[in-house]
Amino acid sequence: VFDALRADALGAPLGGPSAYRGQLTGSAGLAVTLGAGTSLTATNIGTVGLASLSAGDGSTLGITIDSSTNTSTLLDVAGAASFGAGTTIDVNLVSLGDVAGTYTVLQAGALTGASNLASSVESLPFIFDSNIDTSTPNEVSVVIRQKSAEELGINSSEAAHRKTRRAMLVRLLTSDRRAHRSRANRRGGHEHVELVGRDV
Repeated sequence: VFDALRADALGAPLGGPSAYRGQLTGSAGLAVTLGAGTSLTATNIGTVGLASLSAGDGSTLGITIDSSTNTSTLLDVAGAASFGAGTTIDVNLVSLGDVAGTYTVLQAGALTGASNLASSVESLPFIFDSNIDTSTPNEVSVVIRQKSAEELGINSSEAAHRKTRRAMLVRLLTSDRRAHRSRANRRGGHEHVELVGRDV
C-alpha cells in the first residue's frame, strides 16, 4: 500500500493486484489507468483533477466522505472515465454524524461502464447501507442511508418476542379461568372471575 500518491506515480498504468492509498497531488492532466484487481483510494476531500480514468475489471476506486463538513472526494475527469466489470466504489468515512445523504464522487466528460459500478459496504458501519446513483449524465454519486429497523432485525425480533409473551399470557389466563370455573362447579355455587389483561 502506498500512502502518498504523486503525479509521477500515476503516470503509468497501475498494475494489479496492488493497493494505492493517499492524497492525490499534482494529478491534473494525467491519464490514470487501473489494472484488473487494483485499488486506488483518494483520501483528498475536495476536487481531484484527472485527464482520464480507466478502471479495469474487478478494480476498486476508493473515495472519502466527511459528513461533518458535507464534503467528499470529487474526481473531476476532463475526458473519458470508463469502468470494467465488477468495479467497486469503496466508501471511507471520516465521521459518522449525519452521514446519510447523496455525494457526487465523480464527474467526467464522458462516462462508460456505469452499470458495472457497485458500492462496497465493507467499510461502512453495520447500520448504514450505500448504493451507486448514475442517473445524472456523466456523474457518479454515492447514496448513503441508514438501514430501517426491519433491515436491522429490530422490529421483527421484538415483534416475535412480544408475540411469544402474549401467547404465554393468554395460555396462563385461560388456564386460570378454567381452574376457577372447575372449583366453582365442584362447590355447586357460582364464582365471579375477573381477568385483567395488560399489554406486554
